[in-house]
Amino acid sequence: MTFIFDFDGTIANTLDLILDIYNERITREFGCKFFDKSRLEEFRQKRPASFLRTFGVTPLKLPFIIYRVKTLLKQRMQEVQPHEGMRSLLEQLEAQTIEMGIVTSNSESNVNLFLEQHGMQQYFRFIRSSRSLTSKKRSLNKVIAKYQLDRAKILYIGDEIRDIRSSRAAKIRCAAVTWGHQNGKLLATQHPDVLIKHPSELLSWIQIQKNGAEVG
Repeated sequence: MTFIFDFDGTIANTLDLILDIYNERITREFGCKFFDKSRLEEFRQKRPASFLRTFGVTPLKLPFIIYRVKTLLKQRMQEVQPHEGMRSLLEQLEAQTIEMGIVTSNSESNVNLFLEQHGMQQYFRFIRSSRSLTSKKRSLNKVIAKYQLDRAKILYIGDEIRDIRSSRAAKIRCAAVTWGHQNGKLLATQHPDVLIKHPSELLSWIQIQKNGAEVG
């Protein structure tokens, strides 16, 4: 079995820092509107495209903003912490010989900085950065081909609607986590294979899969 993780919002709690970077730098550099953090839950329950337009983040600006955020984030990666329960989950997955990797929209250098800082790099066989802003299908297909992975035994774990859609497009299963950038109610509308409220629930999911295989 192979677990492929998203990074931002799934493994790493980067949302608060990204919003700080947005308010401190992006608003001035790109002429966007200030984001009031009291609106965070409103942000998490809406689709990004319509919400971002409200703040002047146009499709034309978006690729440049994302590149700038990644650059500024690299300078402050020491501030980023793993989500609660994530380290324990990775330890237990390794103990069960679950193969793990990361496919993310963040840069590989940022991910490696984070993993080295928290002593987590040993858990992951591969890290791949997706260039597409809307889909990770191509990146998922590339790691599947490169590492000769069995699609029937892959679970992609992410926190956004695009993660669910990318998994479906790559013909692999997806677990949507509710602690990241989009909330559980919004994610549930896309019918992921499993909706996870805490990292430990992934261990229960594995056991269910094993029991099902034994019965079959």
